[in-house]
This record gives sequence, structure tokens and C-alpha cells, in this order.
Amino acid sequence: MPLAEYPWEHVSLPAHTDERGSLTMAQSGPVGLVPFEIKRTYWLHDIKDGGKRGAHATFNGLQLVIPLAGGFAVTLSDGVSWRTFNLRAGLSMKNGQTDGLLIKPGAWRELDHFLPGTVVLILADTLYEDVDYCRDWSEYLARVGKGE
Repeated sequence: MPLAEYPWEHVSLPAHTDERGSLTMAQSGPVGLVPFEIKRTYWLHDIKDGGKRGAHATFNGLQLVIPLAGGFAVTLSDGVSWRTFNLRAGLSMKNGQTDGLLIKPGAWRELDHFLPGTVVLILADTLYEDVDYCRDWSEYLARVGKGE
């Protein structure tokens, strides 16, 4: 499957830096860098050493994952392929941008390898609905047509 067809993509958020520090913004709308209307915002923090988050998929809506402090790994799957992204807060080496990860509907996600003090911001285009979450890998494979 070509990378363009995977249910995720890299997003770069430009920073504006001067002698006072850096400012990075995420806004939706016609001139925004968030490709959806933001309806829900939540963040992960105070994650214990060795902690893991995620281990689920959602099937309705988009989520943009942005590291605000520290760093962590996001491992994503479409039921066949796996890809791990190591996200770190602060500016990447490419043109003063902060890296984020846009997770599309149907992607299984696992977050781990959190650095001490990590804070993760997630922007979503849907309100929370527990029925949208699939937390069982076998059930997930069946839903995406990859099960036995």
C-alpha cells in the first residue's frame, strides 16, 4: 500500500521565533494548518514511567497529535502495516517547524516510550463517543476486513 493511502500523515506547524522565544499555533479554517474544525481538545500528562496510552482505534473523525513537552512514540497500524513515529516537543530540524501527526479514521494507535514530563495535545473534529472506540485488536482486524 503506498504511503499516501495510510490512515495517517505527518503535519508540520511552523514556529515564529524571535529574541523572546518561539510561538507555534494550530488553527482550523481556510488559512489554518489544522485540516478540520476543532470540536474537542484533550491532553495527556503525568504519565508514569513505562506508561502506555492508546491501544485502540476510532472510526469517525480525525485527530491531530502534537507534542507540547517531552517526547514519545506513536505506533500506528491499518491492520496490515505498522509504522512508528517518534515525536518530540520543540522545533524540528526542518525550517523551524513542530511535528505533529494527523491520525485518520480507522488507524489503530499505541503511544509509549514517554520521556519524563511529556505533555501531548490532541485536537479532534468530533466530540467523545465511547461507542466509536475499538479497544480489542481482534475486533479491530475484523472491522477493517483483515481478520480471519
